[in-house]
Amino acid sequence: KRRYLTGKTRFGLIFSVTEMEVKVIDRSVEAIHAKERAVRTALNAAGLVAEGYAKVHLEQTPRRVDTGRLRNSISHKAHDDRVEIGTNVEYAIYVEFGTRRMKPNNFLRSAVGDHLPEYREILKEYLKGK
Repeated sequence: KRRYLTGKTRFGLIFSVTEMEVKVIDRSVEAIHAKERAVRTALNAAGLVAEGYAKVHLEQTPRRVDTGRLRNSISHKAHDDRVEIGTNVEYAIYVEFGTRRMKPNNFLRSAVGDHLPEYREILKEYLKGK
């Protein structure tokens, strides 16, 4: 059979035209899933970097007691449209925001806010060409 038009695309339709036959193959769902996987992978990468910055911030800040529990509990979780970084240690909120007797140590807010351009670049790099 002789083909007049063939093509592959990530989005939309693929048309395969032969003398008497037209096939329409819809690959848009696969492309959407590929894009979603790429976004999740990019958010995971950014979350891992933010997690590292939070841990380094805690290590570089003088403290009275250091068991490593807070630092070791910092983790991230990527969702479809965002990444969360945090900890399940009950006293983390007092370290982050301080108390009447203790100055705040913004280890989470600094890890996120001070590095936003870097996270944007990570997302751009992972989503380039997707």
